Amino acid sequence: MERFLKLFAIVLLAFGIFILSGCTEGTKPIAFKETENFKTLNHVTYPNLKAETNPVSDDVVAALKTFAVQTVPNIFEERGKNHVYSPLSLYMALAMLLEGVSDEEARQELEGLLGMEREESRAAMKTVYENNFYKNKNGTLRLANSIWFKKNYPIEEEYLRILAEDYYAESYQTLFDSEGHQNIIDWINHYTENFLELTRDKFAVDANTVILLLNTIYFHNKWKTAFEKYRTQAGDFHSEKGAVSVQYMRHSVDGKYKRYVGYGVAEDYFENNASVTYILPDEGVDVYNLLTPEVLISALDPADKSTQKIDFSVPKFKYFSEFQLNEALNKLGVEEVFNSGSNSLELMSRGRGLFVSEVKQNAGIEFSEEGVKAAAVTGVIIKESAVESVNFRLDRPFIYIIKDAFGIPLFMGLVQNPAE
Repeated sequence: MERFLKLFAIVLLAFGIFILSGCTEGTKPIAFKETENFKTLNHVTYPNLKAETNPVSDDVVAALKTFAVQTVPNIFEERGKNHVYSPLSLYMALAMLLEGVSDEEARQELEGLLGMEREESRAAMKTVYENNFYKNKNGTLRLANSIWFKKNYPIEEEYLRILAEDYYAESYQTLFDSEGHQNIIDWINHYTENFLELTRDKFAVDANTVILLLNTIYFHNKWKTAFEKYRTQAGDFHSEKGAVSVQYMRHSVDGKYKRYVGYGVAEDYFENNASVTYILPDEGVDVYNLLTPEVLISALDPADKSTQKIDFSVPKFKYFSEFQLNEALNKLGVEEVFNSGSNSLELMSRGRGLFVSEVKQNAGIEFSEEGVKAAAVTGVIIKESAVESVNFRLDRPFIYIIKDAFGIPLFMGLVQNPAE
């Protein structure tokens, strides 16, 4: 008996090691309750935190920067309010969408915006994912992807395989009812550490949805040079509506800096080699005048800046943003996937007339003395084109034929005046 118990303990230990080897710290897949209307079809094996990864190429970095600076002016249009948006989250969601595009025009539109052809973006997103997936004592950066589709909906197996293998995307079969909707919210909150505090009201999913693509990104890193709380003090912030009192954090770092005509650019640093670039307009200069690709690309280029001591005074803040992105993407040339008559998503499901009904993003950010915490979720909601109805009003004489199960006519008739 004692020998059996020892053997059993060894087996349990080995099994535990096997289970844990498929997960990394803090990245265990969410566990859902299986029901008649909900099934988890796959859990991905996340990247090994200790494994070496291929570096992200300069071309990929350039494409992602270009995407960011092209999209942000069309998203930050509303004046007088705070905005936060994750271009990487939107990019990855659109790359997953691109994998399902069959129509050549729709494909060219998406590839044009992403700056890469489908096969290139697929490889790039896998590399970016693996390089932005870590958790250590200084911080966390985690991406997560998933596809949700209507129960019994015919999804192409090759499409699911590509999402699982190259995008680490989990897949779920569901009804987009209250139960399915809550599972979606739970999934988002799980992979964003509940930072966005989403509820079904804050992230709506229409019951007519047939496919939903999701990407989340969660960032929480310490400052490389800490802000000491005793140095934080109140000061005025000069908004468009006048001066408001805020708490300013202060510290000094050796960072990249340059003065340009009408604005200055400075860079501060986090642990894990992350950084933040600030663009500050001169007094009297409209900040919206700096939301141009030329200014943004220049600000993101460290090559023309010098390293010098910078005394930062940074306001503490925490806020959230919500964007409907259809119009912004239309302005950037992405139109066919939104066309309900284009049948452009045949690589997802053949012959179903799929189209994108909505692309949206929720994001949030918090600056504090300890570091910065930020999260975002991008959703691509896909529906099936409605079959056009034919108006068939029997308001004049007509013939009818009543048939059996085999189509044999049982009765035939002619109606000329049903009121008689």
